[in-house]
Amino acid sequence: MRFEEIPEYSRLTCRSKYRCGDDILPEMKTSSSSSRLWRAVVRNWAHVNEGIEWRLGDGKRTKFWLDAWIPNCGKLVDLVTGPVSQLEMHEVVVDYTTPSGGWDWDRFEYRLPDQIRAKIAAVSSSFELLSARPKDLAASSPAACSFLFMVMWDNKLLTNAERVRRGMTDVASCSRCGGVYEDVLHAIRDCPNAKNLWMRLVRSAHWPEFFSSDLPSWLLLNVSKQIGRLQMDWPTTFATTCWSLWKWRNEAIFANKVEPVTDWFFTVVHRTRSYKEDFSSFLNQRTRAPSRIDKIVKWDKPELGWIKINVDGACNSEHAAKAACGGVARNAQGMFVGAFTRNLGSCSVIHAELWGVLSGLEMALHYQYRKVVIEMDSLVACELIKSPLMDSHPCAALLRDIHRRCCDVGEVVFQHVFREGNRAADAMARLAHDSRLQLSFLLSPPGDIISFLDDDNRGVGTLRSCVG
Repeated sequence: MRFEEIPEYSRLTCRSKYRCGDDILPEMKTSSSSSRLWRAVVRNWAHVNEGIEWRLGDGKRTKFWLDAWIPNCGKLVDLVTGPVSQLEMHEVVVDYTTPSGGWDWDRFEYRLPDQIRAKIAAVSSSFELLSARPKDLAASSPAACSFLFMVMWDNKLLTNAERVRRGMTDVASCSRCGGVYEDVLHAIRDCPNAKNLWMRLVRSAHWPEFFSSDLPSWLLLNVSKQIGRLQMDWPTTFATTCWSLWKWRNEAIFANKVEPVTDWFFTVVHRTRSYKEDFSSFLNQRTRAPSRIDKIVKWDKPELGWIKINVDGACNSEHAAKAACGGVARNAQGMFVGAFTRNLGSCSVIHAELWGVLSGLEMALHYQYRKVVIEMDSLVACELIKSPLMDSHPCAALLRDIHRRCCDVGEVVFQHVFREGNRAADAMARLAHDSRLQLSFLLSPPGDIISFLDDDNRGVGTLRSCVG
């Protein structure tokens, strides 16, 4: 059992009785009146300390030098090549970052060995926020709805109010009803058409709370209670309705589409039931033995107006401390428009794959690509990005960074491709082993990938046996 899982009153009693202090990690000491059991616990506590490893949250409580926050590394104070002042001893991890979220290398780079710096470089420096986001937010909903939830919870949905805040326009009013301020709640809940739909879906007894709650309380209410009129799971219905309302709003504004001819109420009900049926069918199919088919795998060009960035991560099996990622960007004509490399130091394979995705998004931001397809050959990484974020996952901080970058870019599509269709990115990732720790951009293709680019542009494919 984790210490945090013990009831609060029991923890306080133990801390008071044995004088363990108020820090997260207790001070273990004995006195003349200590029991034999407590003396044995204190005597063996050193073994517990050796196995403790911090998982960074926002970096505000983890001590940079005194806590073992780097995987498989131990405490930095035991590895530093020079003295650490008493003041520095109590500085936390966030004190060693820049305002933009990167590492402040000038403060510690010269004091640590190369292999330790490589491990620090592999730790995401944009630490995950300790927000109150619900752990199971839209866990039973389609991926698109789950992603919309995350953006809504962070209050980053691109409403007119948010566009004004970002300097994209100077008009914050609702373009549909003329309301003076279109924020998230107005766009999804309070705009007249949206409100009429919610009143048909939500039981009237819950209207006062439903229509008066602020954004976080509103989301929490709808993922924790069954408040719908119909005999359907309400969190799923709620998620589907939010996604549908946002989709209809965007179609009306940006595509000049008139309101749907069909009744919004019945459209939402149909979509919710269809999702539930598809999900049940998927669960049933998982129990069957998979069949295999031969398939031609090749790289496909993106649609007109889009940029496709193929990304990949690579870990050198001969050298555990060598991990890197790379990627290639091409336009709708299949022409090379840029590439990137990033030496990651030491990290796991899945971390390297996710770093490749994050670096691809940073490349899109750097060159101001607004419609981007991120393609990767790691199905695990692709599913992690599309699934609801679990705060307990080892890659949570990195995944949160990816979701934030998506909001900054604009339109982003993640898709999986077999390795045979990702050869150019694979070559870039292998080249990145010899690059710098920082993200580097290339405006012309390296010689190692030219043949892959030519094959991809000509539509050359490879036969592969795939699960049907």
